[in-house]
Amino acid sequence: MVGERKGRAKSPSATIRFGNAAVLSASYAPILAAIYAAPAVAADWQITPSIAVTESVTDNAPGNPRGSERADAFTTVTPGVSVREQSARVNLSLDYSVTGYKYIDNSNLDTIQHNLLAGGTTELMRQLLFLDAQASVSRQSISATGPQSANNAPLATNSTTVKTYTLSPYLRNHLGSFADSEFRYGFSQFYAGALNDTTTNRFTETLTSGEEFNRFRWVGLLDSINQTASTTSASQAALTGTAGSSFHRLASFAPQYALDRYFILLGSVGYEKISDATLTNQPDGPIGSAGIRVNPGPRSSFSVLANHRFDSNYLTGDASYILTPTTRIDAAITRDISTTQSQFAQNLSYLATDQTGGFVDTRTQQAFIINNPAFSLTNASFLDKRASVRMTTDLLRDSFFAEIYRESHSSGVATSQELVYGGRANWNHELQPLLNLFVTVQYADEKFDALAGREDQTYNGEAGLHYSLSETLHADLTYDFIYRFSNVPQGGLREDIVTLGLKKTF
Repeated sequence: MVGERKGRAKSPSATIRFGNAAVLSASYAPILAAIYAAPAVAADWQITPSIAVTESVTDNAPGNPRGSERADAFTTVTPGVSVREQSARVNLSLDYSVTGYKYIDNSNLDTIQHNLLAGGTTELMRQLLFLDAQASVSRQSISATGPQSANNAPLATNSTTVKTYTLSPYLRNHLGSFADSEFRYGFSQFYAGALNDTTTNRFTETLTSGEEFNRFRWVGLLDSINQTASTTSASQAALTGTAGSSFHRLASFAPQYALDRYFILLGSVGYEKISDATLTNQPDGPIGSAGIRVNPGPRSSFSVLANHRFDSNYLTGDASYILTPTTRIDAAITRDISTTQSQFAQNLSYLATDQTGGFVDTRTQQAFIINNPAFSLTNASFLDKRASVRMTTDLLRDSFFAEIYRESHSSGVATSQELVYGGRANWNHELQPLLNLFVTVQYADEKFDALAGREDQTYNGEAGLHYSLSETLHADLTYDFIYRFSNVPQGGLREDIVTLGLKKTF
């Protein structure tokens, strides 16, 4: 969107209407009521309406396979609003926009898309009772092997609108010097035309050792998750998995002991039970881990853990190294059982804003993305394995981010796997005080066991210029591309898009 580079998203509101289009669906009434029920205290409200208009030319508007591309030009109009509010007891960020797409030749692609990102924290009772709330509305690709757009334009044949929100009140107690307690209840709902609608209730109690403990530290955890899913259409039932209820119970105790300033022994012991009809093997038994964290110096740290969980033995770990005050490298190896629905809600918990008010992911400090587009949406639970290495640099006139990763989703029902090797990088450079250059490139090698050994290699990216005509008027010129090569006939595709746009804030 024009004027929103470097992850600098501009925002939404709760009751404003553009024509006949409601800014927020009624399904988000609970989250808005909770946020606006905050105690009446002095606050700094920033409400910024905006409108953006873009003109684009593409050589493959429907995202058709190679050889059947259809060129077109289209216009988008995007009214939106940004709300930011900060006070001693309330922190709220909300971005909303509605985009209308109008094509010259392919009128079947004309559509209206709502977009929402919202997150807030309220201190309901001073230093005792708090409330976290997040919400998202976005257009997502259903299948990683279907039609794709170079600039994420909605394609009716392979996309669906996903709506999800979470409400999480929690109590914090300071138990003297012995421990700190947090009891949290989480309620989330997920709606998508192509997936099962789900409702999740979660209770978590976390007890963390206090000042009384020096070298010996510990964390106790009780976690209970109940999820109810409902299939309402044939398209939902077609995605692997069945409607119904599932639950997850976890109890663990994780101690650590500092041998000295360089070496810390790590461990955990507990019990886990997962009941889920979409899993062939449903974990039910003791779990544990043992490992070490090493701090060679003030700029480096790494840990390695040997784990027994999910009926298997495996290694996890993480590492970080600060090259310079503005450059660091991070690496991690993780494993977890998840669902598409729960990952959307989990990702929302990492939503934050940077110093300029733009939404970022706290794990990477990059522009927030609600979902990983490399994987297909599914109703079945899956085992997620991920290994990644990333580097970030933030200089006076340049910022750079790069990541390489390997990630797989193994489905329990179909005993199939989606495996992705990939990498991404983006660079932002201030050419002049009012003119910025931005470049993003991505690569993914995807293998699909359930599709007769299909393998796709996808290259996509964006390059452009962002110019500030004034404090409230911004212009963008961008080039987006996607090239997909496949070993399956008609599996490949390509698209190039050139876009010129203006955005006005008020």
